[in-house]
Amino acid sequence: MNTKETIMHGIMESWDEEEDLHPNEMSITQAVKFMELLPEKIKKPHLSHRPYGDEEVAFYWVFDGFYMELDVYPDGTYGYLARTDGWKKEIYGNDIPIETPLPEEIIEWLKEKTE
Repeated sequence: MNTKETIMHGIMESWDEEEDLHPNEMSITQAVKFMELLPEKIKKPHLSHRPYGDEEVAFYWVFDGFYMELDVYPDGTYGYLARTDGWKKEIYGNDIPIETPLPEEIIEWLKEKTE
C-alpha cells in the first residue's frame, strides 16, 4: 500500500458515511506529505479524521505512558498534543508548516516506544 492508500484505509475504518463529512482532499494531500516525512524507525500512527471544521486528518500514537494526537489541516499546517511521563509532561504546537519536523524530543519518544 502506498502512503495515500494507507491514510485512506485508516480514515475509512473510522468514518461513518451517513453521519460524518468526507475528509477534505487537501487535508489528505497534506497528511500524505507529513507521513512521508516521518522517520522510518517510528511506529506508524493510527489514522482517523475530524468530521467537523476543515475535516482534517488525525494521527494518533498511544503507548504505555505516552499519548499523542496530531491534526493535519488543509492549509498545509499541523498541530499536535503529546503527553508522556505518566501524563505529567505535555508538549503541544499549532499552525506548524507541514514541512517542519516534529520536535526532536517527540521523535525520540516515538522511537523509544517503538523499540
